[in-house]
Amino acid sequence: MWLDVAVSAPAHSQVGGLLTYCTDLPAQVGQLVRVPFGKREVLGVVWRVHSQAPSHVAQSAVKHVTAVLDGVSPLSPHWLQLVQFTAQYYQRAIGEVALAALPPQLRDLTPVQLARRLTKHSASEDSLKSALASPWPLSAQQAQVLAQMAEAAGPFLIHGATGSGKTEVYLQAVARCLAEDPEAQALMMVPEINLTPQLEARVKARFGAAGVVSMHSGMTGPQRLKSWLAAHQGSARIVLGTRMAIFASMPKLKWIVVDEEHDASYKQQEGARYSARDLAIYRARLEGAKVILGSATPSLESWHQSRPGFTERVPRACPACGNADIAPMGRGTEQLEEHLTELLTDVKRPDGQAVRVMRIDADSTKLKGALEAQLSNVHSGEVDVLVGTQMIAKGHDFRRITLVAAINPDSALFSSDFRAPERLFALLMQAGGRAGRDAAQSASSEMWVQTFHPAHPLFEALKQHDYPAFAEQQLKERFAAGLPPSSFQALVRCDARMQAVAQAFLNHGHAQLQHMAQEDAALAAMLAQVSVFSAVPMSIQRVANVERAQMLLESTSRASLHKVLDLLQTCLHASRTDPAHKGLIRWLVDVDPLAI
Repeated sequence: MWLDVAVSAPAHSQVGGLLTYCTDLPAQVGQLVRVPFGKREVLGVVWRVHSQAPSHVAQSAVKHVTAVLDGVSPLSPHWLQLVQFTAQYYQRAIGEVALAALPPQLRDLTPVQLARRLTKHSASEDSLKSALASPWPLSAQQAQVLAQMAEAAGPFLIHGATGSGKTEVYLQAVARCLAEDPEAQALMMVPEINLTPQLEARVKARFGAAGVVSMHSGMTGPQRLKSWLAAHQGSARIVLGTRMAIFASMPKLKWIVVDEEHDASYKQQEGARYSARDLAIYRARLEGAKVILGSATPSLESWHQSRPGFTERVPRACPACGNADIAPMGRGTEQLEEHLTELLTDVKRPDGQAVRVMRIDADSTKLKGALEAQLSNVHSGEVDVLVGTQMIAKGHDFRRITLVAAINPDSALFSSDFRAPERLFALLMQAGGRAGRDAAQSASSEMWVQTFHPAHPLFEALKQHDYPAFAEQQLKERFAAGLPPSSFQALVRCDARMQAVAQAFLNHGHAQLQHMAQEDAALAAMLAQVSVFSAVPMSIQRVANVERAQMLLESTSRASLHKVLDLLQTCLHASRTDPAHKGLIRWLVDVDPLAI
């Protein structure tokens, strides 16, 4: 059997990666082993197991595993993933992180000495039983926080002044977790060693001393080993500790609490300079656990992440199982049609018939003649409620409509496209114009807009039908930001089989242009008038298995922009057959683009 083993070594040394050993002893991934390393024998963690010798390894140079510490069960796959992520993110060796996360005595004891310690630990294990104490009464605010945490997946940020009861919320959350799952474990972290004893006293007073252990650098070697083994074997239900405790082996971890999460002590300042707070969030996601960050003065990073409006890229596959068969789900026109039909079930027309709801969108008008037939039904009075997209807002003369409702148009207010508010205002003005076109009904006609930002200048101008005021406000913002019409823009777009190829092709053309400018003063002066931004993925990055990237050029001089565009295209044409750009499909130039 061939094993890839992580041992403690610097990241950039010749032995900084996983080392290959062979053995006839039974070993699993995550197993602790003793291996020869130079003139020493050291502790290692089995990272991978091979039935045959890896092709890149000279078998004659491979050393044998000295011993397998089978008295300690293998470290969990989640623990290995946590260590590997830490090593990659913080640019360290896997073995350096893994071995530093284990108790020093575990690294130093021989298999015989370790077996003796394990026997002693097992003898005292029967006393590790915890009975949950009765919780303290909660305030209304504390109860509300706990209820929200019970319903959501987290992570959670608890912001409250000192003495406001954050610790009680932690304890209640942990108590509920342990009560629901008899095997569950919880990790509670504090930034400083001197805070551990007072938290330990409070936790033991609540839950009893059994099943509660601490982990911090101020403990002796035997104490740290005992606590680590209790957590690893699952007999410790609650682990208290400083930043080092984030690497505690806890196979049934369900809750993580990071108290005073803003404290700089959570950031390791030597070796692998990890942030225990950030790793707590990653580990919770990895383990399927919940994590609470608490502070009277949260870090700005945590505060920003907890504010409404935080976004992340939509995944192409399920982050839990990897299934790529995912589709966007939302409150679209079809769902709105169904919901309105249900709501209006008991509403009758003057003739006693049920209210008739119809939807007009791209799906309902796919067939030839479908749109004309539907519009005919609207004009003839056979439709009472019309649901649709912007295609029904433009130019149609619906004489019977007295109410227009725009459902949640707020996304355009915060779009990355600076023209989105302009288009939204135009669309809403057009939609409003569909109501009251019959003079007899114009006085009773209304337009409703659903928004979370009713005081936004766009809606204020819309209520007054005041396009000049809206335009003045938009132009003021655009000139302040140097956006059109105060400048001119162009996009160079590229399609390729891989996103990296598309971006590299565009960036290479820009680099060639800069190289030419070094030898041509006139070109350099002209290029200085044009801002060329690095290539980025388009907002809809992938269409029909084709990756799309774009590069933005911007200038206050239209002439300079066009001259630079002409030279850039020359560079792109010259490099299109370069083998480095294999997979390139096409590129195009969009001058004065309407959308970015």
